[in-house]
Amino acid sequence: MKKIFNLENFIYLTILALPSYLWRFSFFGLPINVLDVLIVVCVIWRVFFYKEKINYKLLFEKYKAFIFSAGLIIFGLVASVLMNKNYIAGLGIIKSWFLLPVLFSLVVGSVLKEDKIKNVFLAYYVSAFFTALISLGYF
Repeated sequence: MKKIFNLENFIYLTILALPSYLWRFSFFGLPINVLDVLIVVCVIWRVFFYKEKINYKLLFEKYKAFIFSAGLIIFGLVASVLMNKNYIAGLGIIKSWFLLPVLFSLVVGSVLKEDKIKNVFLAYYVSAFFTALISLGYF
């Protein structure tokens, strides 16, 4: 019997909960939202508790073409935050708009096989459908 509570299903739950980025709260004085928490749980689960260990050498070899570009983007983001002098907001934007989505994409790519990717789109469509229903109710 297959376990219902596994990382694959938690990834689908995270995708279903994409609109939860609107629910914000403070954690030790730092602003965070529910979607960020779900993504961090996925990343921690993948890195520390998943049955297959990560081969970092193979990972960097596979994404070697993107490392330089990502480094330039990160350099630009950090420079922007330092020039802006609004560190908390800037670091929050880097975390929520860049760092966590990239980490979540790597987790999804390492956990889900190619035949399961259609389920990612299904979870996304169901999330969009319920969001549209709720918005129609508010209309």
